[in-house]
Amino acid sequence: MRSVVTKFIAFVLAACAFVGAAACVLGISALAAEGLYDVSLEEKSQQEMERLSYSIAIECAERYAAEHLGQCPSHLVQSIFGNYFTSSRYSWSARVLRQDELLAQVGTMPEKPSSFGHSFVVSYPAMVPLEDAQANRTATVTIWENGEQKEYELHYYNSPEYTVEVYMQPVGTDVSALLGWLYAGRYQLIFWAAVSLLVAAGCLVYLCCVAGKRTGRTEVRPGGLNRLPLDLYACLVTLLGVAGCAVGLTLWQWTFDDGINYGGLILGLMLAVLLSLLALAFVFALAAQVKTKGGYWWRNTLLGRLLRLLGRGVTRLLNLLPVIWQWLLTAGAMALSVAVSFLLAASRGSAVWDLLLACVLLACVGIVCYGGYAFGTLLWGVHKMNSGSLDHKIPTKYLIGSFRSFAQALNILSDSAMVAAQNQLKSERMKTELITNVSHDIKTPLTSIINYVDLLQKPHTQQEEAAYLEVLSRQSLRLKKLIDDLMEMSTASTGNLTVSITDIDVAEAVNQALGEFSGKFEKARLIPVFSPPEEQILMKADGRLVWRVLSNLLGNAVKYAMPGTRVYIDTARVDGQVLISIKNISAEPLNVSSEELMERFVRGDASRNTEGSGLGLNIAQSLMEVQKGQLSLLVDGDLFKVTLLFPGA
Repeated sequence: MRSVVTKFIAFVLAACAFVGAAACVLGISALAAEGLYDVSLEEKSQQEMERLSYSIAIECAERYAAEHLGQCPSHLVQSIFGNYFTSSRYSWSARVLRQDELLAQVGTMPEKPSSFGHSFVVSYPAMVPLEDAQANRTATVTIWENGEQKEYELHYYNSPEYTVEVYMQPVGTDVSALLGWLYAGRYQLIFWAAVSLLVAAGCLVYLCCVAGKRTGRTEVRPGGLNRLPLDLYACLVTLLGVAGCAVGLTLWQWTFDDGINYGGLILGLMLAVLLSLLALAFVFALAAQVKTKGGYWWRNTLLGRLLRLLGRGVTRLLNLLPVIWQWLLTAGAMALSVAVSFLLAASRGSAVWDLLLACVLLACVGIVCYGGYAFGTLLWGVHKMNSGSLDHKIPTKYLIGSFRSFAQALNILSDSAMVAAQNQLKSERMKTELITNVSHDIKTPLTSIINYVDLLQKPHTQQEEAAYLEVLSRQSLRLKKLIDDLMEMSTASTGNLTVSITDIDVAEAVNQALGEFSGKFEKARLIPVFSPPEEQILMKADGRLVWRVLSNLLGNAVKYAMPGTRVYIDTARVDGQVLISIKNISAEPLNVSSEELMERFVRGDASRNTEGSGLGLNIAQSLMEVQKGQLSLLVDGDLFKVTLLFPGA
């Protein structure tokens, strides 16, 4: 929540800072365009008055020369020169002088206003040619006079030199009210523009850094509106931006046509902030998608999706064809493209078509080079595998179409060869261990039998004979047990075991097994703990095989559990299945993994001092599989836990 609030504050602050910087830059540009950073308002007003006074002086001199020297009537002069200069900002008057002689005066002269004097020669029109003078040019003027059009031929001559004094009384500066308002803080605008840009840049960098991240999550993943395709997002932002600019221009005209309108100014600023927020949201989404791995920003665009869809369609279409037809079609398309481009370039004779032909030729060369690269990559991979590097993988990043399929098939073949080689090595190792372990386990009781038979053949007492017979009986039973285990393992692993699945009460099966092992538990100083379920739980299993599995597991507990500890047996119904778990604490450190313990001839004691074949867990797992059940083993420190899962009834 705190992260969302921080991002929102950064968004608003960045938008306001951008708008503020833009407003300051616009104000600075407007002031600089008017030259108000070089001159003051008073100096600018003075310059404007000088410019206008010069225009007024020329007009007064031309009018006087046309009326008095050229003898043009008033209405013709009015038609040629128009009205006198008028302005709501200035009041003025002028007088025309020649060698200090007052010739004419326009307006009422003030007592002592600002004055500007100009001396010059003007060109004036005359209706008839003047004697002893040569006209500069001749022109025909058509005017309306008494409702009719009349033409006058005018002859232009250079006048004598006149001096025109113009007196102007300003009533205000010749700048807009907005520029006058900005002029007062023209240097502060530079400062605030820099501050706004720094704040906006800082917020933008922060937003780009946190884009796509959330509290408690390290990976970058766009969410919400940030997941919109960027091209669609850009179109929406552009449309809304154009609409916002149109509304902003309307507000600008409404605001500044008749002076500053603060209501329109506030609306314009709010609109600018909204547009900035929209642009920042797009940049935020762009940063989140660009930072996402796997080229998400491109793959997520509508154009990217369309191109991928077309690529998949073309690939699937090509995959339906044999490889030879794929290459024939590719070669035909290349030849057709070159032929068409060549004909167009030859017939049109334009540089554009020549460029098209060059691009097509380059594309064809690129396709041929890519085919050579792909074949070389595949051939190199085959050579590496053939030399014995079965773990070599052909890179498929830059392969497409049949090249990629071929490389993937070779990589799968490499994996299969590696697995086969590992299985072969494992099989050889297990075969060696099998021979060693079976030899050891058979040799031990067999040696005892041979030795005690030899002792029986020698003189001995009655008590010694009884002891010898007891050893012979125990060792022969041990040898028989080993042979039975081997036969049972072979039968279970080959699937030739007869299975009779019935509904079995779980509690009854466990209690029966515990009853059989009660004496052994007491002798091993183990305490079995079993709490039967409150309601009856039935499972689908073979009673004889269930007893064999439980017998093997409880027998392991008797042999390997720490004396004086408890053996826990639990039952439960889980998702339609029946669970039986057996837990005990090992007397010796378990330095082997659960996977190794499940292998054949592996015992909990590496020295193989205890009786047993090391086949109990493996046989139990095979018996569970033929009953469509599962056996899983967990070794955690000295904790030994076996879990049985049977189909529920």
